Amino acid sequence: MTSPLTSPRVDLSQAIVAVLSVLKGVPSMSISGLARATGIDRRTVAKAIELIVRVQDSLATGHVEKRRVGKMWVISLTNRTTEFFRSAMNKVLRRGD
Repeated sequence: MTSPLTSPRVDLSQAIVAVLSVLKGVPSMSISGLARATGIDRRTVAKAIELIVRVQDSLATGHVEKRRVGKMWVISLTNRTTEFFRSAMNKVLRRGD
């Protein structure tokens, strides 16, 4: 006897989008609550949350930039601290100027 599928398969990118859209309206929710709200399997929701947290941690100190060079896209990850100091140096006014 086969068990019926409770929900169709959802890839991780779709799960991330669904989880983030539910979290926009609710301040906090458990993984099982998110699974019920999205209709996605609890294990998939847990994987999506883990990936969201990892990306969030890496983007706290870094900045992803996408720019076009000729016919190709160049993706770079730069340090936010370096960018902050560069922009601050450009904004500093010297006495007498």
